Amino acid sequence: MKSTRELLVPLLSFLGDGEVHTIMACYVHLTKKFPSEKRYLKSRTEGKTKIGITATADYIRTGDAIHVLRYGKLLKNIPHMTKLGYFTITYQGLELLREPNIEIKRKILELFEYWNEKNKKRN
Repeated sequence: MKSTRELLVPLLSFLGDGEVHTIMACYVHLTKKFPSEKRYLKSRTEGKTKIGITATADYIRTGDAIHVLRYGKLLKNIPHMTKLGYFTITYQGLELLREPNIEIKRKILELFEYWNEKNKKRN
């Protein structure tokens, strides 16, 4: 699978249907779109004998991409279902998808760079 930054635009496009989604649905969509032979080899739990999907690098990248889009207010949690991981695209996200592709990529890259710098300062 691609890097978190490279997943942002395809993920936002997938969420552009305005439906309610979960991280697992996004993960499944992105793994179909970007197949990876080493999906289960890279994980945060490499010493364990059994590796679950949620411990794989691809799943973690998907979660990070969702977090970036939430940070940019392009996604929002469904009220009273936040801990269950249900979310949908916001009006701002839909408006961004109406712009030309080059503009979408530019704004998403700016958002990612800002989010990435903020996280580096935190750590």
